[in-house]
Amino acid sequence: MRSDTNTRGHTNWYYFKVRNGKFTGPIQLNICNIIKQKNLYSKGMKPYTTCRYVNRSEEEEGWKQELCYEVQFVERLCRFGTNNTQNQLQFKYNFHEENMEVSFAYSIPYTVTKMQEYVSQLQSHP
Repeated sequence: MRSDTNTRGHTNWYYFKVRNGKFTGPIQLNICNIIKQKNLYSKGMKPYTTCRYVNRSEEEEGWKQELCYEVQFVERLCRFGTNNTQNQLQFKYNFHEENMEVSFAYSIPYTVTKMQEYVSQLQSHP
């Protein structure tokens, strides 16, 4: 991960999507280079997820925090980049059917679309 904007080198926040295509079953994700040594993951926090089915128009409702499992926050040698040990977030997720697109995030994202909807609402009710 790259350093967060306007910080002194903190890397903690993430938001990305994974598509599974025809694969079903569990995957393990490893996020390397988390600078902060004290983290809520070591206290039981889990990544947030939301899912969209690629071949259908349906989405799961909202962001959920209980679908990732075996969440670990560990100090390990990262295979990419340097040969230094780094804090690493590891977790598993189970793709229970084909053609899923799953978003993973540190916290529920506040999107530009949500902000624009909120501003429009404020402007229509001064």
